[in-house]
Amino acid sequence: MIHLRTITAVLVTILTATLQSRAEEKLSVEYNDGQTFSYVLSNRPKVKFVGNTMNITAPEIDDIHQMSDVKQFRFSKTSSIDAINAAEHRITYTDNETVRLDGFKPGGDVSVYNTKGSIMIQRTIEADGSAVIPLDALTSGTYIISTTEGKSCKIIKQ
Repeated sequence: MIHLRTITAVLVTILTATLQSRAEEKLSVEYNDGQTFSYVLSNRPKVKFVGNTMNITAPEIDDIHQMSDVKQFRFSKTSSIDAINAAEHRITYTDNETVRLDGFKPGGDVSVYNTKGSIMIQRTIEADGSAVIPLDALTSGTYIISTTEGKSCKIIKQ
């Protein structure tokens, strides 16, 4: 009986460490013009190349980048205290309840649309370039997040 508890405790510890390390991983897509779009997600995204596009998919997000704009992409470790680079736009969605945008132009707008095109949530980018979008009032489903800077991505709330 003691051995079963010990094994269970070890397995839970390993699983927890694995899940935490996933949340600490960042995918960065660097553009030819120096801009970077980065993603901090609870699941490691997959990168697929389809025609002239680079598709980023994970259970919580889908995004597309034109290959002609992309210089390189890379996975790296990150933490909640990582600074946002001057040309970086970061999307953090790790808890299925909140999307955080960082590195966007202060005063710009962020809108969340449902699949019918109706605005569900609208926020203004704060002076520090961030916006926090609470999703707790939304039902499970697919939504489009769009900024006045022209960046949009599809998120999935489970």
